[in-house]
Amino acid sequence: MALLSWIAEQRELARQLHGHCTALDWLKSAGLWGASLAWSVPVLSGLTVLSAKCGVPAHRLQPLNRRYVKVQLALLGVDWSAEVDPGVLAEKPYIFVQNHVNHFDFIICHNATPHYRQGLEREDHFRYPLYGPFMRHRGTIPVRKGESAQLEGIRERIREELLQGRSLLVFPEGTRTRDGRLGRFRRGIFVIARELRVPVVPVAVSGMRDLMCAGSVLLKPGAKVQVRVGAPRHFADLEDEALDAAITELREWMMVQVDLGR
Repeated sequence: MALLSWIAEQRELARQLHGHCTALDWLKSAGLWGASLAWSVPVLSGLTVLSAKCGVPAHRLQPLNRRYVKVQLALLGVDWSAEVDPGVLAEKPYIFVQNHVNHFDFIICHNATPHYRQGLEREDHFRYPLYGPFMRHRGTIPVRKGESAQLEGIRERIREELLQGRSLLVFPEGTRTRDGRLGRFRRGIFVIARELRVPVVPVAVSGMRDLMCAGSVLLKPGAKVQVRVGAPRHFADLEDEALDAAITELREWMMVQVDLGR
């Protein structure tokens, strides 16, 4: 009964998000999931083994990561393009902040620039099969929901990554948007950027909701996704009021870009 109830909920959610969905739509979605898992399971397992058992630093596996992402997006039927501000330098580490729509957001901007991006992830996600060990061994930084006391520890982990020349990818909304519009930003990552004097690069992605919506398992091939990587913003030496104004300006830029894509 629980399974039948879940299926009914998914069908109703898909109807609300996409309109009428045919049996062919669900069949295509099942095929996309199958192809994606057939690719991602062995590749992510191999990357985990290389890091955990062979001692290969995760950032040294960047060429393999880029190949994984390229094939994964192709298997999902995503037609993506990227526009990158010329002020984003390949040799410089940044904190990239991106809007959050679905579970595939972590790969969509990966190949837009050559940067190796370390991530922040909710601590309970490390319990997921395959994905959890992969994140743990690549050095993903765990975040406990609702604990402000952890900010200092996160800052030090981010400092270590930056000192190694690695960038960060953060979703400042903290959760996936349900309507495709940009949510409220959490301030913590911008405070850390100010303290560490590291530039913040906004990444506005549009079109990912056409692939998959938060709460739904339906995948729809053919999504046209645009990745816009904006100019670096500098937060060092800003007082609190000026910092809040700079965060607002950055969020407004991202909101305009996301809405243009929609």
